[in-house]
Amino acid sequence: MGKTIAAFVFLQIISICSSWPLSTNSRWIVDDASGQRVKLACVNWPSHLEPMIAEGVEKKPVSEIARKITASGFNCVRFTWATHMFTRPEYRNLKVSESLDKYNLSAARDGIVRNNPHILNMTVVELHKAVVDELGRNKLMVVLDNHIGRPGWCCSDNDGNGFFNDPDFNPWEWERGLVTVAKAYLGNPAVVGMSLRNELRGSRQNELNWYQYMRVGANLVHNQNPDVLVIVSGLSYAGNLAFLKSQPLDHIPSNKSVYEGHWYSFGIPADKWAAQTNQICASVTKATTDNLLFLTQGDNPFPLFLSEFGINQRGDNEADNRYIGCLLAAVAELDLDWALWALQGSYLLREGTVNLEEFDGVLDFNWDRIRNPSFLDKLQAIQHINQDFKSEHPTYYKMFHPLSGHCVQIVENWIVVANCKNASKWEQHQDDGPIKLVGSPQCLGVAVDEEAPRVSEDCSSKWKYVSSTGLHLAAHGGNGGYLCLEMNAPDSKLITKKCLCVGDNLVDLPTCAHNPQAQWAKACRSNWSNIPNFKLAFSPKRATAELRHSSSIGNRATPSPSASAVASSPFSSDYNSATSAADDDNGRDRHLRDRSFRSYFQSLFPHFLFPNDDLHRSHPHRSKISIVILVAIVFAAVISVSSLVQRLNAPYLCKKDGITLQCPHVKEPPSLWENPHSATTSWKPCAERREGVISDLPSENSTSGYIFIHAEGGLNQQRIAICNAVAVAKILNATLILPVLKQDQIWKDQTKFEDIFDVDHFIDYLKDDVTIVRDIPEWFTDKAELFSSIRRTVKNIPKYAPAQFYIDNVLPRVKEKKIMALKPFVDRLGYDNVPQEINRLRCRVNYHALKFLPEIENMADLLVSRMRNRTGNSNPFMALHLRFEKGMVGLSFCDFVGTRIEKALMAIYRLKEWPRRFKDGSHLWALALQKRKEGRCPLEPGEVAVMLRAMGYPKETQIYVASGQVYGGQNRMAPLRNMFPNLVTKEELATKLELDEFRKHVTSLAALDFLVCLKSDVFVMTHGGNFAKLIIGNRRYLGHHLKSIKPDKGLMSKSLGDPYMGWATFVEDVITTHQTRSGLPEETFPNYDIWENPLTPCMCRT
Repeated sequence: MGKTIAAFVFLQIISICSSWPLSTNSRWIVDDASGQRVKLACVNWPSHLEPMIAEGVEKKPVSEIARKITASGFNCVRFTWATHMFTRPEYRNLKVSESLDKYNLSAARDGIVRNNPHILNMTVVELHKAVVDELGRNKLMVVLDNHIGRPGWCCSDNDGNGFFNDPDFNPWEWERGLVTVAKAYLGNPAVVGMSLRNELRGSRQNELNWYQYMRVGANLVHNQNPDVLVIVSGLSYAGNLAFLKSQPLDHIPSNKSVYEGHWYSFGIPADKWAAQTNQICASVTKATTDNLLFLTQGDNPFPLFLSEFGINQRGDNEADNRYIGCLLAAVAELDLDWALWALQGSYLLREGTVNLEEFDGVLDFNWDRIRNPSFLDKLQAIQHINQDFKSEHPTYYKMFHPLSGHCVQIVENWIVVANCKNASKWEQHQDDGPIKLVGSPQCLGVAVDEEAPRVSEDCSSKWKYVSSTGLHLAAHGGNGGYLCLEMNAPDSKLITKKCLCVGDNLVDLPTCAHNPQAQWAKACRSNWSNIPNFKLAFSPKRATAELRHSSSIGNRATPSPSASAVASSPFSSDYNSATSAADDDNGRDRHLRDRSFRSYFQSLFPHFLFPNDDLHRSHPHRSKISIVILVAIVFAAVISVSSLVQRLNAPYLCKKDGITLQCPHVKEPPSLWENPHSATTSWKPCAERREGVISDLPSENSTSGYIFIHAEGGLNQQRIAICNAVAVAKILNATLILPVLKQDQIWKDQTKFEDIFDVDHFIDYLKDDVTIVRDIPEWFTDKAELFSSIRRTVKNIPKYAPAQFYIDNVLPRVKEKKIMALKPFVDRLGYDNVPQEINRLRCRVNYHALKFLPEIENMADLLVSRMRNRTGNSNPFMALHLRFEKGMVGLSFCDFVGTRIEKALMAIYRLKEWPRRFKDGSHLWALALQKRKEGRCPLEPGEVAVMLRAMGYPKETQIYVASGQVYGGQNRMAPLRNMFPNLVTKEELATKLELDEFRKHVTSLAALDFLVCLKSDVFVMTHGGNFAKLIIGNRRYLGHHLKSIKPDKGLMSKSLGDPYMGWATFVEDVITTHQTRSGLPEETFPNYDIWENPLTPCMCRT
């Protein structure tokens, strides 16, 4: 009973704490508790370069930097991190002092000793967290930005960090990084958002993978930390989200998702900006609207965070000077959330240069003062909220002047351009109509050239927006021509002058020597009522979460910048001094949020959790007693809730190799039998033959000669060799002699081509591509000479040879000898170094020409039907390709669980089969450990069972096992069969008589397994190899709606080898990792074969 009461109290407390700062409502970011709009006005602070240390810590105390940020009008910091910093031990365990030593940053070390001595013994990850906490103390919100994979400067097309599957952008590692950071900052009240990735780019970028990985990343972050906003960037350096118009990104957190974009002046020369300012501004604004800003408009708008923009703040880059006014006009009009690049005045180390100055930085080189106060002043208009969708105040318009960043005000008898907080309010202006003051009969009237306009009850002046920018406000002047509003620079007064860079017809001049921005004006909608913008002044519920975070990271004060908080900060000069300043409700150091939290809880538990002050002063020990009682209640609640959860889960026992695991039985989710993201793809097969001559290949009317190959290995290695042989015949314009299927030491099978494949279909289907004959021509009498005579055999073909190699080295010999054998012929043709039409030909051979004999196809269909009806009803089934034959285990040279006798027998077998490689076996131990760590060892049946259970597949799952004789027999299979008793092979599905016809050839039995796996609802591979590769490729080519699971064996090895990992963590790791390993088409990359992923060039968009 006591546990139940404690649990009830605990759950009541949790319900009070459930709210978290920010969410979204339509296109706005809002305070989750009140629903009021929150505007992000951020500055970027990098921590992602090689040292992985927040820039500037060697120049100033972090607490001082945080105060400078607040004093500059920002309420938020976009704080960067690199993936490897959180995923790789050699990075995350690096201490600040070690990082400085690594890059010989001795001067920076000296600076840190002076300014932030306590951070030297922190790891770089601990420093990252400490900086975030310090920002929170200064009431600054934080957006964590995954800026790059490998720490370093960003960005370029070929830096290896641009897109998924780039050398330093492993999708799995990226996902793990997101999960790690989301967990690390769970409960931190300063962290309001996480950006999934900065500036996706490069030759490998594509929309298909974008949808796939962004969806996974968004859900990973949200599942781990549901409090934060999930911020999604687009393609082309975060400059393009236009594809969302035709296909929205669905299945992401609906009220937590924000899109982000970047907008810079890059790519347009300064002289062009200077000569055609209006035209360029109009053009880039339209492009940015089409690619990014459209998201804030229409019937279904979304929040857009302009997370990077900026200029050279020395003022000597004219392109930047012209572009920034253009950008500010758009940002002010839409009232966007934004983050300026950048805060830092210098870098510890950037691209090999130590202490490099950053001229785009808000702070100067020494981080002492603002580099360009006038530029910072330009931002004041966009730093506060202008449009509050919940405001009850009437809507009006401000006349914004982008060049100055100020707004039009009426001050006594003058119209001036000044701070926007006191801007005059205007009614909505209809083009070619009067501009009227709100609540007044007065209008803005045009004057003669170079005189001030006037405000009076004369509303005869008709104003219109002119030029391609729509930023010039013009009206007919006294002389009959048009005059534009302009800010007079010396005194900031508004005057009317002849329109700059605009002709008498109000169209932009082709070129112009003037800067028209002095005349730019933008009517910006507002209902702002001088309410200060949001900072971390939390509601009672947030304060509870903040208290929870404070207690979770040790004896740290709340982020309120009180005296006690400053003293407890590692960045305070008094960090080591003992402070015990009293703090009561009336003290100036107590923040409003602390009082509201206190009063809120006191209303629930009067005189219990928070005794009144008089009682506290007279009985100080009662506070301590209350705290002890509260701790006891929470402890009891944790125990009871844990017990309750375990009972509700109704766990059953999972056993693996004698180890008992608690495996919660979870309800089977529908996605188990579906490829969850297949609906978002739009690819179809398109490997059909293209008419015309293939460039760079010989074009002759008659054959160059004959080529002949032996296709070695198992069925699927032979299949690949046949596809390559057809391709080489096409390259050489040669006649292909039907390949011979040659046995090897593992498969030990001698099967003819016609025993497996339909020869007539094969020859007929390819007749328009390559001439194929069944046998060696009769005129060649010495058939034994083939493959035995050096004169008739080409033996020097390198692996993955380009097409040109065959033209230069093989073709002359074929022409000379008329018939040549190619040996060896395993993987002797490349993929990205041959014409695309040749790759399409290989796809046609693989997916269309190589058709199994009808009796094999029919038997496979019968097996599939029996699998689907094993329960009496039509049920889905899984096909498991279990690669654990004795030959594969031996060849892998990996170490596996087993008795000493088993290991000794395996050593004898390896020594016999591979004597040169094995020797005595002792030198292979380190290699075996490394291979297992890297995921290059076959999964054991027991490991497969635990993995499938972690994915959620229930005990009742119907599983078809495609494998040879499993090494270790039934003992090795026992863990898998115990966890999945509905495990069958073709021998159990078919009678002996039915299979006898196929037992003549091992490859016939392999063909049955191939077809059943191909048609299964879910296919699971357990090790590499041609069988699994071809199955996954075939399923992708034929529609990719069926799930194909490719396990991350490195993760499995690491997790199963961790004695301290709990089942829940293991389940989370398995599910998280395999969300993107379900068999969708993927963009190929160099040296990646087309058999597993035929997307390029054998598939195209529907």
